Amino acid sequence: MTAGAAAPGAAQLALRFACTPGGRTVLAQRQVRYPHHVTAPLAGHDDALLVVQSASGGLYGGEQLQQQVVLDAGARVTLRFPSATVVHAARAQAAVQQGVVLQLGEGAALRYLQRPLILLPGARLVQTLQASVAAGAQLLWCEGVMLHTPGPLPATLAAPPGRSFDTRLVITDAAGRPRVVDRFCLDDAMLDAAVPGVTGSARAFGALWWVGSLPDGAGACWRAAAQAVQAGGSGLSVGTSSLPHGMGLVLRVAARDGGDLAAALDTLLAMLAPDRASAAQVAGHHVAVGAGGLEHR
Repeated sequence: MTAGAAAPGAAQLALRFACTPGGRTVLAQRQVRYPHHVTAPLAGHDDALLVVQSASGGLYGGEQLQQQVVLDAGARVTLRFPSATVVHAARAQAAVQQGVVLQLGEGAALRYLQRPLILLPGARLVQTLQASVAAGAQLLWCEGVMLHTPGPLPATLAAPPGRSFDTRLVITDAAGRPRVVDRFCLDDAMLDAAVPGVTGSARAFGALWWVGSLPDGAGACWRAAAQAVQAGGSGLSVGTSSLPHGMGLVLRVAARDGGDLAAALDTLLAMLAPDRASAAQVAGHHVAVGAGGLEHR
């Protein structure tokens, strides 16, 4: 078991996908407990589409959540999270601990399309992602975080300051060797400083990770997409870089607010999806503010 991975049976969401002799991807095993709910797999263009929903209304201080997703050789899966998740004030509790473990077998392909997290005042979240990618496998990972401060609240409901976000990504090869380690941290003090060239006026941040073998011309395609999105939206900063050891690419976005970030990520996903059917799954969402925060439809 890799460091930080949940013990067998401990994950609230544990999924394993397999590829049939006919080339169809099926959900071979699943374990789903509160706060998660999953739909039945839908047949996509060339993969299985599974929608993951939350029944909890967000993340709360002191929670320890784990996800494990395993793709056997040749399996092709899209996991969609249709709504943004609110991270509530931790108050007297410890920071939320959330871990995701992804294991991709040879030739497998996973698109993990997570909506940006919404940090309310006083929220504290520590997140870890561990991804193991075998030869010929491909992982597209979408992540983001935005800060949201609602209007004045009664003193009995007001949250203390100290909002913070700490996420760590470790990508290993099939032999278990760490090939990419990335850490991203932010807090209220860092953002309030508004340092030019670091955070500036940005209050929302996201990234697209492509891990694994790269199609021909992928680097040029990602750079062109980043330039097009930045040129089309004021207040956006978009950039790409190659991952070490030839492991893939990362594209990062900084935006003034969550609406701009969500729109930019949707546009980038639609531009970079390798086929029209996949693009239709991620494009065309609009952003609205509902009772639980930002929602995407």
